[in-house]
Amino acid sequence: MWAVPRSELDRTVGLVAEGALGRPANLPAIGLTWAPLVEHDDASAALLRRAATYAVLNKPSRGCASVGESALRWWRTSGSSSSPATRLRPREAIPLSVIDDLTTDADPAVAGAVAARIGATSIALPATDAATVADRVAWARRVLEVVSAASPPPD
Repeated sequence: MWAVPRSELDRTVGLVAEGALGRPANLPAIGLTWAPLVEHDDASAALLRRAATYAVLNKPSRGCASVGESALRWWRTSGSSSSPATRLRPREAIPLSVIDDLTTDADPAVAGAVAARIGATSIALPATDAATVADRVAWARRVLEVVSAASPPPD
């Protein structure tokens, strides 16, 4: 699951679980891979703003400033590789509430508690910069350690 807002996380996990109900018993259990949006640095902040752009466009009830909405719609339909979300401050283009709803806390204990609650079995990471991949993998491992500590041991 990628870019699922906190406000929709439980519903989305429920849909995944519902979809898995019809699986034959002889198949291995499904695992839930969670790709939280975390603001670690400028590159991850830019990725978060791009995801927020789509969140606003895909759910108009989240709203945005009329100028920002026009810019976002132009960018989405123009094929431009330069997102208005990277040129405008988030408050100008995207409501801060949308960014907050999409952002997962960078603290591994907090992110790990969310991952454990939703039953995540793995973490997917965006590779926006090769220089930061090792740090992101280390962060994801810390998150999964929290999940393991919160999970009961298998029978």
